[in-house]
Amino acid sequence: MAYGTLEVFCGPMFAGKSSAVVRHASLAVRAEGIRTLVIKPAFDTRYGEARVATHDGLWVPALAVASWPEIPEAIELVIIDECQFMCPPAFDGDLIAGVKALLSRGTHVIAAGLDADWHGDAFDVTARLMAMADTVTKLRAVCAVCGERNATKNHKKVRNGKVVELGASDMYEARCPEHWTAPGQS
Repeated sequence: MAYGTLEVFCGPMFAGKSSAVVRHASLAVRAEGIRTLVIKPAFDTRYGEARVATHDGLWVPALAVASWPEIPEAIELVIIDECQFMCPPAFDGDLIAGVKALLSRGTHVIAAGLDADWHGDAFDVTARLMAMADTVTKLRAVCAVCGERNATKNHKKVRNGKVVELGASDMYEARCPEHWTAPGQS
């Protein structure tokens, strides 16, 4: 049996990571007949409990998990959204071990998530998946300040000290390196 492949989509908020998940899941199921399971963190209920949705309203059904699920052998493709949140305290288990087990049995995996927090520090889970990946696609967003599609950073508009806090455009925006300032710098 061939080893599975791992593809990672990463970047800042509003770069199209969930759009990539929705697109790949839709193509796999509808066009190619691939037995697919989409999973997401259970605590992310911004667009519904049992779906992965884009900021512009497209969605696919998903299994919301708080721990690594039992994935049937018949599943050929597992797609993981918001992978950066699949760690304690929101997630009980080892996402990396789960992905390695899937790859070992020949299951293909696509993961999408933020690569860095608003401080500019890497999310460990995403970084580890990127290191294991066969393909990494770093997506860019439109900078909220200059309007150019070169934003690679997350800016938190509401500075309350929390490094990880679920939100959307009410709380975060994407910024290019020119218009992003690391917290604590002026």
